[in-house]
Amino acid sequence: MIEIEGRKYYTAKEAAAMLNLTTPTITRWIREKRLKAVKLGKSYLIPAESIKGILEGNGDK
Repeated sequence: MIEIEGRKYYTAKEAAAMLNLTTPTITRWIREKRLKAVKLGKSYLIPAESIKGILEGNGDK
């Protein structure tokens, strides 16, 4: 987990582990806009709120 300006972000690998998915699935969801993310260089950072929304069954809202 990375914290930037008080907001928590997870790497695609961390998000995959939390959601019991593979890293390529997380990357595909980001490309399909099913999961919000910020691109930092070649990596994606996924906001904790996006992961929480998926876990709660609310999608990325």
